[in-house]
Amino acid sequence: AYEIVSRDWSSDVCSSDLEAHAVAVGGAHGGVLAGVGANRPAGYYVRVGALAAAGVATGPTTGTAARVAATARFLADPFREGRWGAYAGSGVVVDWWPGAYGRAALELMAGADLPARTTWRPAIELGVGNGVRLSLVFRHARRSGR
Repeated sequence: AYEIVSRDWSSDVCSSDLEAHAVAVGGAHGGVLAGVGANRPAGYYVRVGALAAAGVATGPTTGTAARVAATARFLADPFREGRWGAYAGSGVVVDWWPGAYGRAALELMAGADLPARTTWRPAIELGVGNGVRLSLVFRHARRSGR
């Protein structure tokens, strides 16, 4: 005999989570950006996401800067067994800086989810691709897992 099990696809395992980013970029083109993003589980250990950010270029030429990214992160502790959650990932980033529009690059990143104290979980992230990026990320805390 077979039993059909109904699954609630709107559960926490399959939900999209919102993110807020504060980004500092250094390199040939530097700047400070703020952005929003979303991420979604692609299994227990992988989360895929997208980000759009805009801000001010502070490099050799000043002006408006923007960045979009699509990434995948591998979570070392997806079940939140520890207070800190290390992760690493990669993705594609496209930057628009004064004088350099639409520069695409592969980005490699590493980060850590910090202990959550509210409904938003902070994370610190370092990325390399179109310069060096340091980000402070606030992700909506999930009920279970990261």
